[in-house]
Amino acid sequence: MAWIGKTMALASIAGLGVVPFDVYAAPVATGQHEERIGRCITSAAGGSRWLERTLWGLRDQEGGQTGTVSRNRDGSEDLGPMQINSWWLTPIARALRRNRRQVRDWLINDPCFNVQAARWIFVSGLHARKGYWRAVGLYLCRAVTNQANGAPANC
Repeated sequence: MAWIGKTMALASIAGLGVVPFDVYAAPVATGQHEERIGRCITSAAGGSRWLERTLWGLRDQEGGQTGTVSRNRDGSEDLGPMQINSWWLTPIARALRRNRRQVRDWLINDPCFNVQAARWIFVSGLHARKGYWRAVGLYLCRAVTNQANGAPANC
């Protein structure tokens, strides 16, 4: 599937879910690696300066790198540069008609796919919460998800 197909399919994913974490793998960032993530963020922002700044802020807060997998206390994992929670594997896999293993690999090892997924999660939160800082809080919130509807609890 083409990169654009992966990106466009993310628009159909619903729900948010993030949890507390403990890092167990953290590759060292190189200048080239940071430049690539920067290009991914610029591309994902689509010319929107505020969105680009927001994605940089989220990325800086999350602190992941390509190849990073952070284990959470609930057994889930945060994956890649934007530390996308493994809760997203099933919704993304369904939207892309791919298996969870392939999506997990993309989130860990494809920085642009990871950033596009983060963009979608944030923008979805922005629409759902009707406020910028509420969406930032929702993205960064590490509360356990509500199993009934997939929404983060206590956010």
